[in-house]
Amino acid sequence: MALRYLALFLLLRLLGAEERWDPLYGWIYVPHARNVGKELDSFIEPGNCKGPVLVLFVKNDAIRAAVLRSFEDAAQEIAGLACLGIVHCDDQPAVCAKQNVRKTPSVMLYPTGNRAARLYRGRLSEEGFTAAVAQMIGFNDRTVHLTHRSLSEFLTGRTRPIKVLLFSRRPRTPVIFKDPKEPRGSTFPKALSSDAELWPHMEFGFIPEEVDNARNPLLDAYNIETVPQVTVQYGPDLSTKQTYASTDITYPALKEWLLARRAEFWLGSPLWQETTPEEPEALLDDTPDSNYEVLAPGTKGCPTDLEIKSVSECQTALKELGMDVDPRWVSNYPELPSKCSVRESPSAEHPERMHFNSFVGGAGRQDLSPVCKRPGAATSASSAAASAASTLSAAMRGAEVQEIDISSLPQQLQNMLQNLDLNSAAEIDLDDLMRKLAGNLATKSKPRAEVKVNAEPKATSTAAKQQYVKLPVGANGCPMGSEILTFDECRQAILSLGLKPDPYWTSSYEGLPRHCSLRERPGEGIGLERMHFNTANRGSGRDDLAPICRKGQTPSIEATSSKSKSQQRQPEKKKGSVASETSPVIQELNIMSQQRLLNRDKFYYLVYMTKGGLTNADESMLLDVKDHFQQRLDERGVLMDLLWLDLSIERQLKILLDPPALPSAMVLRGGGQPKFVLAHHREEDEEAVGVKEEDIILLVNKVLGDEARFQRLNAKKLEMAWTKRGPGG
Repeated sequence: MALRYLALFLLLRLLGAEERWDPLYGWIYVPHARNVGKELDSFIEPGNCKGPVLVLFVKNDAIRAAVLRSFEDAAQEIAGLACLGIVHCDDQPAVCAKQNVRKTPSVMLYPTGNRAARLYRGRLSEEGFTAAVAQMIGFNDRTVHLTHRSLSEFLTGRTRPIKVLLFSRRPRTPVIFKDPKEPRGSTFPKALSSDAELWPHMEFGFIPEEVDNARNPLLDAYNIETVPQVTVQYGPDLSTKQTYASTDITYPALKEWLLARRAEFWLGSPLWQETTPEEPEALLDDTPDSNYEVLAPGTKGCPTDLEIKSVSECQTALKELGMDVDPRWVSNYPELPSKCSVRESPSAEHPERMHFNSFVGGAGRQDLSPVCKRPGAATSASSAAASAASTLSAAMRGAEVQEIDISSLPQQLQNMLQNLDLNSAAEIDLDDLMRKLAGNLATKSKPRAEVKVNAEPKATSTAAKQQYVKLPVGANGCPMGSEILTFDECRQAILSLGLKPDPYWTSSYEGLPRHCSLRERPGEGIGLERMHFNTANRGSGRDDLAPICRKGQTPSIEATSSKSKSQQRQPEKKKGSVASETSPVIQELNIMSQQRLLNRDKFYYLVYMTKGGLTNADESMLLDVKDHFQQRLDERGVLMDLLWLDLSIERQLKILLDPPALPSAMVLRGGGQPKFVLAHHREEDEEAVGVKEEDIILLVNKVLGDEARFQRLNAKKLEMAWTKRGPGG
């Protein structure tokens, strides 16, 4: 008996089990993977574990020890993130039979929520087990993958001055450094890179042991002999570097160590201090050198005639005032100052600096200062223009005017003069100026009628070629293929119709028409904003807004118009109704839409591939996925839209894309060199099955985490693969 306990003791130490004091037996060793036996039902019962559950079923055979060691290593790494248990089928044959375990070793996966248990079919290794946990949770990798080029920028970044470096034998970030997406209603613990006590002060960098099948030179730069290894330092100051000495690289242990380092680095590094620029020598001329000014914190906003009207001018104003712009906030919200404002002292809870609020009549907030045009700046610009005009008119009458000060002209005129290849002196000869202007006008002279047309406000090149139409008030939205997808085009479309876009509203709200719409008769009771640009994935009509659409060959625009008029005579729909049948939210990708959609460079599409049509359940699921990622897409500036593809019709595309099963999904990047990445398909009874919502979430996570491996599509083959359709579609 003593030899048996000694053997068990040595095995637990070999597996790296946890040491714990027991008042009766003294120091005992408890593995991270629990031996559950007859308690399996309670172990896997929902709610007993905060995360997913993995159970290993083993028998006393040759590979048992190796699999147990890998399973225990995985349990040690993801301690606190998932629960791992072991059932010995030699001792508990009834338990294994009840779980329908036919062969050993086998691993069953029990996800959180209402998702069904399934058999794990991956490699029986530590990496395989931790990857299975990652797939069940869905991770947002907040760590920075470092190279020789990016290391310096990473270390000198001041947003989070404490730098944590993980050197690993793995090619990708381990689970404990990632951020688990919390299931609704759970209390799932966050991983290190987004822990509320760590992330406001620490930035996490990941350095793999090998790059291109060779040892990573960054390991030698940090004198790293063995991996895994964790170091921490304050900014680029190597004198503050500390190395994690323990072999217990688990979530709780690393967090405790990092919290201790955070306390040490609280006052920063004595060798890496903020540099304060020298104050410029005061000039006798005390005229303000900026056209903008910052009001006191808590002020509601600027006077109407001094408001900054656009996001771009707000950025320009802050830069001119010597203030940081990023991170920025742009939306429509009644509890913030209207238009442009700045937070001069960001916090961990509110890190944004520049704010641009399109809401008319906002409220003051003590942490925000409105940024306005300086009184007199607008009049000085107009007076400069008047002065320049009078100077030029005097010259045209033959008056004696020898020189003109370029700096006194408005910026628009200064830019025009710079395009005339004049010398760079501050003052120029007026004769030279008039000669250049006359020559420039002569080369650009046009017939009188043409000049009259061009004198009207012009839209962008896209809007100039494209015609637009305003649907009746109350319409749900534009027909498929005629939507206006960008804020700028929406503004230009309204201008091209001879209507006013300002003030505008832009946000995400399902109670308004999707994309571009217009309120022609603003008022205090319903709202002062005219142009509305709604980025929500769903939308519905409203009796004060008219959708603005592209005018094309789609006959459904007129159908939508007539339908909207009839809808206005019917009782109002319930709040929350979605787009009408003539205006589906998710477009079909086919021969008619592919050229317009896929020619957009740097535009991503999440494409759902079916065998037949798109059901309401499919549409709702895809919209939920888009909502899940919308904030991250906005933060990264990634443009992604939803499409669906019927592979029962597009048979050549099915051969080209080769999905393992249907339904399937892919992320497709458009442009001149299209490329795609397919979602991973799980297997049941050794056959691939169609993707589900969690598989699509994992796909988008990989794309946003730069872990997806895109495959190039031959543009000519893609163009030839589409199935021609008759007039009925």
